[in-house]
Amino acid sequence: MAFNVNDMLSKINTRGGLAKASRFAVFFRNVPSTLDKNSIEDLTFFCESASIPGIAYQTDDIRATGYGNVEKRPYATIYQDVTLNFFCDSDGIVVKTMHTWLQSIFNFNDKSAPDSVTAAGLINNTFGYPKDYFGTVEIIQYTDQKKKFKDIFSVTLEEAYPINIGEIQVDWNSQDTLTKIPVTFTYTYWSSKTLDEGTIDFNSITRANSLATNQSRIDNSLASVREASGILSPLDK
Repeated sequence: MAFNVNDMLSKINTRGGLAKASRFAVFFRNVPSTLDKNSIEDLTFFCESASIPGIAYQTDDIRATGYGNVEKRPYATIYQDVTLNFFCDSDGIVVKTMHTWLQSIFNFNDKSAPDSVTAAGLINNTFGYPKDYFGTVEIIQYTDQKKKFKDIFSVTLEEAYPINIGEIQVDWNSQDTLTKIPVTFTYTYWSSKTLDEGTIDFNSITRANSLATNQSRIDNSLASVREASGILSPLDK
């Protein structure tokens, strides 16, 4: 069958046309309480570019019979860090907000007084609890075809927080160039409303509740052994 340009264009049009990379938005939710709410909402308008994260598997090389051809078997999921690039406002609110978020993770200001604390209540060289600096970042690519907005792809970065504020380039010869701030976020996993998220049945709910109410399999097994032997630690009582 010969290639036909009209057939290609027809097929593209039946899918609503080609998606444009410029149609996107980034939203920040459930961020640390130390961050100013209005500043966080404004970040959406200052985010110049983003990347929708991919996903990969870590694999081991397996030879099923001990020899012969190698087969790759997955054993873990890799979630890739995401870099968001922001325009810098003349009030410096964007960079100040990101630094405040970073300092809610770890107080790195060694020049402050020994007994001083950050807005998050951290003294020098101490880390915060993850629950206190986790946030949620939602990245949406959308289409506005025929003035009807529709999400093409949305990704929500769960338990996200910044791990790097990149270099901010300034230059006397760049009078007409806007200042940009690259910020790298890490997260535990991502979810998506536009992809298949699976179904929930009784068994999966039971398993999820069991995992949520136990610290770890190791802790439970040790406690069971101690209980069976009649030796209880203060943690078991």
